[in-house]
Amino acid sequence: AERGLVLDATFDAAHWDNRSVGSLRTVQTLLDTARIPFLELRQLLGTRFVNGGGTLEIDYSVGEGDDAEIACDLSEARIEALGQAHLNRIERFVRLRRKLGWTVHELDAVLHALGGDLDEAALVNLSFVKRLHEQLGTDLLIIASWFAALDTHAYLGDDDANRPSYYASLFLSRTVGGVDEVAVFEPGALGAAVIDDHQAAILAALQIITAEELALIRARRLTDDSLSLANLSEMHRVATLKRALRISVRDLLDLLDLTGLDPFDAASLYDALRLSDLLDTIDAAGFSLAE
Repeated sequence: AERGLVLDATFDAAHWDNRSVGSLRTVQTLLDTARIPFLELRQLLGTRFVNGGGTLEIDYSVGEGDDAEIACDLSEARIEALGQAHLNRIERFVRLRRKLGWTVHELDAVLHALGGDLDEAALVNLSFVKRLHEQLGTDLLIIASWFAALDTHAYLGDDDANRPSYYASLFLSRTVGGVDEVAVFEPGALGAAVIDDHQAAILAALQIITAEELALIRARRLTDDSLSLANLSEMHRVATLKRALRISVRDLLDLLDLTGLDPFDAASLYDALRLSDLLDTIDAAGFSLAE
């Protein structure tokens, strides 16, 4: 039954105590009916799944023109653009998040990496992501980056603080270098520079590979030298998957070539689990990967 509710993209007023959409636009009524705290609502409004168009905003003003005041009472604050489709997405997202036990941002990031839809295929892939997360102990944001570009979406954390995107936490931090060096990695500036001129910064951001391993990734996985989001994402996903599997970059790339598996595509996401299982089988048999 719960699976059907998560997949059902049709608004059902009965799930909202038969309240009108107009009444649910009042923040306190929405919170009471959805049974979510105010922080979670604000997080939901920051997700691409619920508010992809960015039209939903909480209006705290009461009155009009010069008489308008900021309301401190959530029973007076409203989300005027809220519609049936938004409510349906809120319901489905909240149900799924509670079932998985993930944070709002984790679920939104994974769904976005999978294409943004919540359908049968997405649920299957979410089950693969859940297994990878539990089997490898790898962060969900890292797993999401294996089959999509590094996430550049900032978010509101569970501590009510604004958090930088996963991409920004890697490449726009002090670890990368000074102000001028970091500026090259700003999303709007990507593509204008070349990797050769910023290799030290890339190694500092990734931290888990050597210069030799980076050269190997570039030679075997990249088609150009552009400092682009696509290339940074590819270098990152190879580096983090090799770490998760506890093998070298060379062994990972050789294994991918030998098996034809592709864990870096949402359409073949199960291949990441197959790689992990294959390595466990080889290890249990007492063989090395080279053998």
